[in-house]
Amino acid sequence: MEKQIPQNLSTLTTSSNTPANATSKAIPSARSDTTSPPNINITPLTSTHPSSTLHAFTNNTGPSPSHTPTQSPLSPGQATKPSASNDTTSPPSVTVAPLTSMHPISTLHTFTTGITEGPCQYNVTKSVNKAIAYVVNINSSENQTYTISIKHKHNDIHVQHISNKTAFEIPFEWLRPCTVYTVSVDDCTANGSNTFTSSTKGQTVPQTVVARLTENEVCLKGEFTDIQWNLTDCVKITEQNSCTSTHTIKLDTCTYTMNVEMPPVKPKIRFNTTIPSEFEWTNKPAQCNTSSLNVVCTPDSEKNTYGLNVEVSLLPKKHYTCTGEYLYDKQPIKSDPLSIEIECDLEKNTNVTDRSSNSINMYWKAPENDNCSNIIWDSYSVTCQTSEKRAPKSTCTQDKDDSTHCTITELEPFTIYTCTIIALLDGHEYTIFSRQQKTLSAKPKLKSIKVQQPSHNSVHIQCSNLTGPNEWNGGAGNFEAKIKYNGDPVKTSERKSTCWFSFSDLHYLTTYDIEVTATNKENNWTVIHETITTSYNDKAVVGFLAFLVILMAVALLFVVFKIYLRKRKRDDEDVYEECEYVNVPMRLHRK
Repeated sequence: MEKQIPQNLSTLTTSSNTPANATSKAIPSARSDTTSPPNINITPLTSTHPSSTLHAFTNNTGPSPSHTPTQSPLSPGQATKPSASNDTTSPPSVTVAPLTSMHPISTLHTFTTGITEGPCQYNVTKSVNKAIAYVVNINSSENQTYTISIKHKHNDIHVQHISNKTAFEIPFEWLRPCTVYTVSVDDCTANGSNTFTSSTKGQTVPQTVVARLTENEVCLKGEFTDIQWNLTDCVKITEQNSCTSTHTIKLDTCTYTMNVEMPPVKPKIRFNTTIPSEFEWTNKPAQCNTSSLNVVCTPDSEKNTYGLNVEVSLLPKKHYTCTGEYLYDKQPIKSDPLSIEIECDLEKNTNVTDRSSNSINMYWKAPENDNCSNIIWDSYSVTCQTSEKRAPKSTCTQDKDDSTHCTITELEPFTIYTCTIIALLDGHEYTIFSRQQKTLSAKPKLKSIKVQQPSHNSVHIQCSNLTGPNEWNGGAGNFEAKIKYNGDPVKTSERKSTCWFSFSDLHYLTTYDIEVTATNKENNWTVIHETITTSYNDKAVVGFLAFLVILMAVALLFVVFKIYLRKRKRDDEDVYEECEYVNVPMRLHRK
């Protein structure tokens, strides 16, 4: 009869005080995993004493609870069979051989302290499911939480906790092809091999996508149509692999090829601060195409894009921040920003050749041995403006020696303008010169005068006062008035800051020429003429009329007096005749 005893066989004794002729031979169990509990075989023990008793004690330290020790006799002649086990999932077995006594009343007993199953074991088997690679089966008498780890070269690729003994599936999407993995379960021993190789044959990846991109590294992910491998490889970008069309992944047992264009190393750009100049890709790998990299410059709020190795004319005295951008998988790989500001002394050959009250003439010649010396301008123009008004743009005459003459007209006198010469190049305007210029003074804007005659031989002259440089066309000046007769001045006023004059004691019934002059501080003047004629001498007419009245009154009195005297004389004559000739009739006498 065979009894299974736990792996810790502690004591095997006899109960006789007399030495027993006993022989024991332990045959170890044949197993493939040295971590499995040992199998113990016990050979027959024979006693030659008549009343000897042989006892075998075993102490169980397994997970099962202890039982009360039992005693069982072993029949003689029972064959001893060593256990040979290659399956580590079964609990360890102990075979006890018959213990035989040569004496008739000897008794053989065995004692055990408990019988249990062995510790947790697991095995790894290949799955027939197309989505599952391998299955981990756990055998244990206890329900507990198990921690399963899948490792590649001592690195955990997946760790999971399960709370039962159900089969644990390892899908392909966790694994890389052609890779050796090791499976371990905490507090459990492997029954068989716990390593496996995911696959053995390499191939070309059907499709590759960019999973992640940084300045120095790109992560490529393979996409498959059948088995969904987890094939992602993060590659450091170097000058050697930049812009190559394939990438090879070396795995444990094979290689996989990805047909994908690699990104370039972080670009470095250079620009000479001259006009014109070119952007250069200084660290361009040999496999990369220059047309794939553009340079984006941001002057102020603008944004301009330039190619490589083509002439670029940036504006002088303007700050640019330029960045090289290589578009890879819809993501720009950027260089460090390059700060550019081209210093040019464009104004050193600029002269104002002539000025008038309404025009300015300027001359400009391109400087020599300067950052801007090689510019060939398409055309030039000039404009002048104030804070309130801008004069029309005028064209310039371009000379053969890369110089230009510019004239702008229709300007206001005695006004400060900001005049700018603008050059045109490839449809872009460039300010190459700007300076403030002041037009010369001109005649004051005196438009009309008003003449009044308060009397027959006096005159008042008035005009609107001029205010500010815009009306004086220069600095504020003064007014002057003259009365002329036959071109000769007969009366002249003093110079005054206001335009109001009065002249009296003029000749009656005389035509005069009135001349008013406004003169500004720059000695420019404006003259306005007006003609007047004085009236008759009204006082003389009144005196003459009074004299005539008096004369006529005297004449009338004289006539009246003469009439009176004559009448009196006649009356006297009549009285005398009347006294001398009394008898003569009056009628006859009067005849």
